[in-house]
Amino acid sequence: MDFDNFPLTRDLIYLAAAFTGLAFGFFLSLFKRNRSAGSGNRYVSAALFMLSGTLICITAALLVSRGRVLTGFPLVLPSALIVLLCALAALFPRAFAFPLFLAAGLLMVWLAFSFLRFPLIERSVPLAHVRYEGNKNYSFRFSGQEEAIKGLNEGSPLVIEGVYITCDPLYPVIGGETRGMITGIDNAGKRLYSAAFPSSPALDRFYDYLQSGGKEGRFGIRRENRLDEALAAGLWAPEIPLIFDAEGLHSLDSGLPANP
Repeated sequence: MDFDNFPLTRDLIYLAAAFTGLAFGFFLSLFKRNRSAGSGNRYVSAALFMLSGTLICITAALLVSRGRVLTGFPLVLPSALIVLLCALAALFPRAFAFPLFLAAGLLMVWLAFSFLRFPLIERSVPLAHVRYEGNKNYSFRFSGQEEAIKGLNEGSPLVIEGVYITCDPLYPVIGGETRGMITGIDNAGKRLYSAAFPSSPALDRFYDYLQSGGKEGRFGIRRENRLDEALAAGLWAPEIPLIFDAEGLHSLDSGLPANP
C-alpha cells in the first residue's frame, strides 16, 4: 500500500485502533467483580466516547486516502496489536497501563537515539549545487553553505558515499521513514569531503543485529552503506541543484538519476 497520504492515513487508523481498544476495555470493565457502585455509567459513557473517536478517525482515514486504505491489509496486524494493548490498559489501569506507558517512553528515547538523530532526507530539497568555474574546473557546494569544494576535474565522476537508515512505512516515525547523510565525496582519486557518521558502539551493534536479518533487515529497520558514482562533471550545466535520497544522487531539474 503506497499513496501520497499514506502516513496520515496510517496514523488515523492507528488512532482509531487505540480508541477501539479503550472502548473495548471500558466495556469489559463492566463485568469486574470488584468495581465500585455507580461506576457502570462511567464505563459506558467512556466506551461510547471512545467509539465516537473511532468513527471519526475511520471516516477521516477514508476521506484522506480516498478509499485506498481498503485496497490492502498491511495495517491490520499492527492495528490489532494496538487494540489489544489499549484494551488491557483500560481494563487493568494499574497493573498494565503504567508499564505500557513506561515501555512506550523508553521506546521513544531509543527511537530518538537510533533514528531521529540523523538528518532527514527530503527528495524536494536540494542537497548541493555543482557549478562551472571555468578552465574545465567545477565546484561542489552544499546548500546553505557559502564555502564551496573546488577543483573538480571535467570528465571525472563524483563518487558519493552515503549511509541510509530506513524504517518500514508502517512505523509512525516523524518526518518520514528514510534518514541518512553523505559521509564522503571523491573526485579523480582525491578526497574532497569527509564526515563521520554520528554513531556509537552500542548503536553499531544494534544496526549490525538488524542487518543480519538479510536485505530487509529485522523488524523492518535497516542501515545501508551506499556508493553512488555521479555523472561526470563535464556533463552538467553551469549550475545544477542535486538531491540525495534513498535512490541515490539525482538532478533536481531533470529528475533523472545521476548514475551513468
